Amino acid sequence: MKEPDIMVIDVSHQKSLVCRIEAKLLQGYAFMKAAEKLGEFLFPKETLVVDEPKLLSYFKCQKEDLDKFGREIKIFVVWKFDRPCHDIGGITVFQELSELKKIYMEHGKKRKFTRQATGSDYVNGQKIGITEKYHFSLRECRPIEELVPKILELTPSLD
Repeated sequence: MKEPDIMVIDVSHQKSLVCRIEAKLLQGYAFMKAAEKLGEFLFPKETLVVDEPKLLSYFKCQKEDLDKFGREIKIFVVWKFDRPCHDIGGITVFQELSELKKIYMEHGKKRKFTRQATGSDYVNGQKIGITEKYHFSLRECRPIEELVPKILELTPSLD
């Protein structure tokens, strides 16, 4: 992870890194395609997607942080679920990366889906689009209202 979407820094404690936050926006009708591939594992409208190479880079970043800082730096992934579902559209949820890694390790390839490449995935004949996707469930995440208290738990000086 070269640049996280948000870095939380404790400026009262030697400007130490508290956590990283990655934000994802889910919109459109692409989730309907998930029914064909993931229907037996997840309900299509509850799926939260991450580009698999990006997810793997988060895992790598967390390990590099441990090596560099000598402690775990939490990474939270936040999804704004802005899909056209009348019952769950418009909500925002999050989950801590170590929980997502447990799910990834437990379910492996069952939740991996490689979408078909389209013309917009190519520039000058070279594929640049990411088509490897990994899926989590809305039910495996926490409501966004719990994120700030979770961050405050990591930083006693911010209380």
